Amino acid sequence: MSCWRKLCLAAAFTMAAATVLVSCKDDEDDSETLPYLTGSPRFEVDRYVTPGTKVKVTPQDVTNPTGAEITYSWSVTRGGDEVFSSQPSEESDGKSLVYTFEGAVEKDTLCNFTLSCTTSATGYYGTSYSAVVTTVNENSLTYEGDSAINGDVVTGTVTDPRTAGSDTPGDEYATVTVDGLEWLAENLHYAGTADEPAGTALEKSEAVSDIFGRFYTWEEAQDACSGLGTGWRLPTVEDWDALAGFFTEETGADGEETAEADGYPALWKGVTGKLMTNVYFNHDRMWEYWPEVKITNESGFSIIPVGFATVVDNSRSNILSFDGLAEYAGFWTGTEYGEAGSPSAYYVYLWDENPDLRLNYVDKVSFALPVRCVRDK
Repeated sequence: MSCWRKLCLAAAFTMAAATVLVSCKDDEDDSETLPYLTGSPRFEVDRYVTPGTKVKVTPQDVTNPTGAEITYSWSVTRGGDEVFSSQPSEESDGKSLVYTFEGAVEKDTLCNFTLSCTTSATGYYGTSYSAVVTTVNENSLTYEGDSAINGDVVTGTVTDPRTAGSDTPGDEYATVTVDGLEWLAENLHYAGTADEPAGTALEKSEAVSDIFGRFYTWEEAQDACSGLGTGWRLPTVEDWDALAGFFTEETGADGEETAEADGYPALWKGVTGKLMTNVYFNHDRMWEYWPEVKITNESGFSIIPVGFATVVDNSRSNILSFDGLAEYAGFWTGTEYGEAGSPSAYYVYLWDENPDLRLNYVDKVSFALPVRCVRDK
């Protein structure tokens, strides 16, 4: 090869290498890390709504130190399909989302929406926030596979006089009478008045108040039951013992009563399947017990697993954290733990890993539970 040829090849190689170096340098410049906008466009929206509900959702402010203009963009998906996507219009103040949940009123209430807010600004990485909303109606709970109710159980109804208007009847509840005690066969959903509210709906969504019942602190539960009418009360541990004992001959894990120090039974063996109902929420099965637990609901008591709530801030009892939906059910008793005026009270509970109805106690103001009222019949 001639010297000239060798020099040309060397020059070409040098130029190619220089090009690669420049290219790598450019790539490094392109991947330069940008700062993030400060804060999240977090917003509040009801977890459950009825079809046709119109909401205005306003995100929290997002900022940046340079004062660059921030754009808020929204999207709404339903079942994975996008049904809304745009920047807010002037009618929604250029930042908020105004949206109506159309739902599916006639056939199916299973409508899950995901609302997402995304922010952007020149020179910054954006931030985003999303929330899920489900539409519900009176058909959201369906029942399938229960056995016939025990022939010794008497079914009936009771009307709440507090919710009756001049032109409307009060809320009507199903009841079952077992061994001389008449029980509500569904969770109480009395909401009180504007001046004196009572209880809190699941996830603070009033759309499911009538569906799941409300969560009450112990004092709220006492008042809510007594206001149902003459003789109605929050059931004692003895009342629950009579109910559970009617459907099982065994108490305690080994067939013998297991007792706390004060003599109350700690659990009732194998009774939960007779108190629970095979229930579906928007077509999703709620109870998922182990195979050995057979759900019959032969008591007609129809327990559904709506979970429990803990009070996050006792100075503001409406600040609740909810847990246990679809796998846990608990109910207040009117029996205090220890002496009268004790800060704690008993509650009964069942969950999806044990067939026994159990008893425990908890602080009266830090816990909120569904309620089943009872009266002598």
